[in-house]
Amino acid sequence: MSSTTMKIGTGIHWISRGFFYFGWMAASVMLVITCYDVFMRYFFAKPTSWAVELGAVLLVYMGFICAAELVRRGQHIDMSVLVTRLSKRTQKRVDVFDSVLVILFCAVLVWMGSKATLSTYKYGMYMAGEFHMPLWVIYIVIPLGALFVGLEYLLHIIEMKNGGKDVS
Repeated sequence: MSSTTMKIGTGIHWISRGFFYFGWMAASVMLVITCYDVFMRYFFAKPTSWAVELGAVLLVYMGFICAAELVRRGQHIDMSVLVTRLSKRTQKRVDVFDSVLVILFCAVLVWMGSKATLSTYKYGMYMAGEFHMPLWVIYIVIPLGALFVGLEYLLHIIEMKNGGKDVS
């Protein structure tokens, strides 16, 4: 494998890992916000008007931003009930086929997510409600997350081709 491929793989892994830590920070902020809102609601009868909306935004960020690192670690969703009964050679073929399907799905998400993000930016669309946030800030995580999930699956295929050697 070329050193350029290894450098690109290392860069993709590094960004995926950074996104993952950002997702953990979002989860921590969401926990604090939710606890604060519950405390204010049930002890002082003064719920916040923004906690639910911000929590929903952070949940979207967590889902899309953490996925690439989970793919890299092999901890992403895996339905292996039938596949484990196949021969090792067939398992590898199924894994490549699944990875290609995921890459195609991610390409569609990047394309459609980018169109939606650019559209909300172009027309200056904002969230309704108290938390008046630009929608493009929320939508941009969809093509970004899908891009890096697709890249991690591509690196996974390259690693399998090279006999399981890590690309990074």
